[in-house]
Amino acid sequence: MAAPPMVRLKQVSKIYHKRPQPIPALQGVTLEIHRAEFVAVVGPSGCGKSTLLHLMAGIDRSTSGEVWFEDHLLSTMRETGLTRLRREKVGIVYQLYNLLPHLTLWENVALPLLLAGSPADDIRTRVAEVVKALDLTERTDHWPHQLSGGEMQRAAVARAVITRPSLILADEPTGNLDSKAGEAVLRLLRTLNQEGGFTVVLATHSQEAAAFADRVLRLRDGRILE
Repeated sequence: MAAPPMVRLKQVSKIYHKRPQPIPALQGVTLEIHRAEFVAVVGPSGCGKSTLLHLMAGIDRSTSGEVWFEDHLLSTMRETGLTRLRREKVGIVYQLYNLLPHLTLWENVALPLLLAGSPADDIRTRVAEVVKALDLTERTDHWPHQLSGGEMQRAAVARAVITRPSLILADEPTGNLDSKAGEAVLRLLRTLNQEGGFTVVLATHSQEAAAFADRVLRLRDGRILE
């Protein structure tokens, strides 16, 4: 018997009610993401990629349709439950890194565990492991402004995986990087998927980035084309 999907969307639409008229971001999207998949969602800017990832993470709520994470129907969950789900099961990597400027790299990476109240020894051990794996050990005492773009993005990936989430959502993670640094981040996501068993959903406008995925979904005008 096949395992149930990790994420399932059923006829999901999202409309932003902004003046002078409503803006449909997603229209009737149905899809499934299975455990340990690496899926790329490809499309031009404004096609609904970020909205799709935000719905999967429970950051935003759909206007209609159903969004399921494992056995949770997200529309029925309270904000406290959604926050706990994201903290424990979802890691998010943003294009603009979102590192806190007043925290060191070590503190930025450790932040999800600190917020979860993890024991200090466990935090030290897990941060040491992940920064070593991402070749950031020599940079842990540096502030974000002292890091290169590639280092900041690797730090963002480290922060996203430090809680060992079930799902990594990467929203245009290479958009601000040069080709060499961008490829390094994509290879890292691929390694996390293949060797760590992480499920990865990558939103990108780049065909080259999408080539790292097992499956490619093409999104245009809020609809999945295939």
